[in-house]
Amino acid sequence: MKLIIDTDPGTDDALAIAAANGAEIDILGLTVVGGNVPLELGIRNCLSVLDFLGREDVDVYPGASRPLEGEYQYAYEYHGPDGLLAEIDSSNRQKSNIQAVDFIKESVRNYPDEVTLLALGPLTNIANCLRDDPEVMNLIDKIIIMGGAFQCKGNVRTWAEFNIFDDPVAAGEVFSIDVPMYVVGLDVCNTVSISRNELPWPRYTNGSKGQEICKNILSSWFSFHNDKDIYPLCDPLALISCLYPEVVEYVQSEITVVQSGNEIGRTLMTSGIQSINIAKSVDGKLAKYYLAELLESSG
Repeated sequence: MKLIIDTDPGTDDALAIAAANGAEIDILGLTVVGGNVPLELGIRNCLSVLDFLGREDVDVYPGASRPLEGEYQYAYEYHGPDGLLAEIDSSNRQKSNIQAVDFIKESVRNYPDEVTLLALGPLTNIANCLRDDPEVMNLIDKIIIMGGAFQCKGNVRTWAEFNIFDDPVAAGEVFSIDVPMYVVGLDVCNTVSISRNELPWPRYTNGSKGQEICKNILSSWFSFHNDKDIYPLCDPLALISCLYPEVVEYVQSEITVVQSGNEIGRTLMTSGIQSINIAKSVDGKLAKYYLAELLESSG
């Protein structure tokens, strides 16, 4: 598998990147979008995580600093002031001079029908790619999206999940294209989590870099959130669904995104000719097993 991770790190983004590093896949690059943190901070976080994992060979490509309309709502209160809550050294590397949209287009054209896009943040970069060159999207193998809340409450508004809420216009445009698409929303993400009582998780076996950064992030996150006992594994679950599709069961539907009003960012399953695979259930025990295995193999 050739994978591009579109990300806005974010603690759970960092865990997903660390886990991806433990898989036998070709990580082509990380494209960064604003969301959990501003774009430049997200870029620095990506570079620091990659260097910590020993992946200086993977480049980081800057993307959108603003949604298609309005401004991003950052998530400092959830991911901390630096977005990672992890004690790792800052990278001395620089971001690529190539923009995220250009990198995605070039990669997809170089490897037609081989590239998977794993979207862990707002969908602005992918929507900009679609606007810039609609035909290139037909060369993508599939898109895995962490986003949406369908039969459950949202995490930023009653009905809205953060990634969709931060750029509902982009989400609406991406959900309209005819590309194999798998959406892993809060309906399943909320059922796969780490509890405070499970720490340290995963248990050290070989002391890998993946295990180390996971232990670091989770312990710091629970210290930052004295009032919380559960950490949902949203972005890591999206990665697991990409690598181990048997973990998740899907239902097919169209998705409509509310663009304005009190329910802005709400994702609705609607009937029509477009079929998107929406996660409806997950084997949480198996997902956590696979995640622990990947972190053990990472770095």
